[in-house]
Amino acid sequence: TLDHLQKAGLVGRDEATGQYRYLSEKERGIEEAITAEITEYGVGVSRRKAIELLKKYALTPAKWNQFKVTLGKSGMIPFSLLLDDENISSEGEVTVRLFSPFVNPKCEEIEQQNLAYGTKGRTIWWISGEDKTLIDKLKRLEALYKVLEKPKWRNDRSDETVRVIKDKEKERAILETHLAGLLEMCLKKGGIYYSGETTDLKGDKELRAIMEEFAGAVVSHLYTRFPMADRVFNEKNIPAYLKPGTKSLDQLDAELGLFDAQGNLMRNSPLVETLFEELSRRKDEALDLDGKAMSEHFEKIPFGWPEGLLRLVLSAMFRGGAIYLEPQDSDQPLYDLGTPGIETFFTGPQKFKKTRFIPTTGGLTPAEVKAAR
Repeated sequence: TLDHLQKAGLVGRDEATGQYRYLSEKERGIEEAITAEITEYGVGVSRRKAIELLKKYALTPAKWNQFKVTLGKSGMIPFSLLLDDENISSEGEVTVRLFSPFVNPKCEEIEQQNLAYGTKGRTIWWISGEDKTLIDKLKRLEALYKVLEKPKWRNDRSDETVRVIKDKEKERAILETHLAGLLEMCLKKGGIYYSGETTDLKGDKELRAIMEEFAGAVVSHLYTRFPMADRVFNEKNIPAYLKPGTKSLDQLDAELGLFDAQGNLMRNSPLVETLFEELSRRKDEALDLDGKAMSEHFEKIPFGWPEGLLRLVLSAMFRGGAIYLEPQDSDQPLYDLGTPGIETFFTGPQKFKKTRFIPTTGGLTPAEVKAAR
């Protein structure tokens, strides 16, 4: 049979296509070297190669939407991604734990944890499907890399050897692409545990679509205070809020509902009220009041608010007298809209992070606070 001929070194088999062909003497020599190399390999070689290919081809930022999932109309929530406990991305509070085809996760423990946390759970467990052809194909790919780099073959510049090496390099490239596709399909046909639920994947969706569906469900359970921020706004309006002559403030970022028709700050609007309460809490508890601390607080569960929105609402609150500023490089608080460059404390992300935002007390305006001091 062809299998016996292959073992005898008389024919070669393309692992990507399954096709056989007779080998020349030089080809038989390389095949014997490849076979000898493979006999030294255990399953660990296949697993390491699988991890390498998954990271190179399947777990790229482009295929995982820069490791973010959309929430509502405008939210982009980062998530952390682990492959067999190795960090691929570690940006988010929600964690996706991928298990490669060569790992045997403890599914019973995973199911117990998933059910225990339910919709409050922050972990998605994604277990790959199986493909029994992977082990041998991955071993051959590794052997093709190792054997073709050995001096015995690289230093032989005869026309036949050069031709054979080029053919093997072509086979290697085709096999690598083939294996990358098989490994990605294992993910697409795997099983997912999330928010107290489980599902078996069918292999008919791209990785990004799978993440949008299941990670999207998880973040919607966790970021419960994002909807109030899921409104259309334009950061470029920040300078307009800080110009004394700006009229019709209620028409700037109207969906946010920051000002009434008379130009008064709507202190009871959800965004303003939430920010003011957090600033007041921080002030009472002697916690940091700078932009960095506020950004870190509101980007986390249960908010997920973008920093641009935070800077815009704070600029409106400064305009409306709800806060005043304490710059990092000055001991003089800022109260006046007419202060030169006042907008830079809100439009410049780095300057914003170093500026302290102090809530006014007793309903006093910035002018009244200034006079009282």
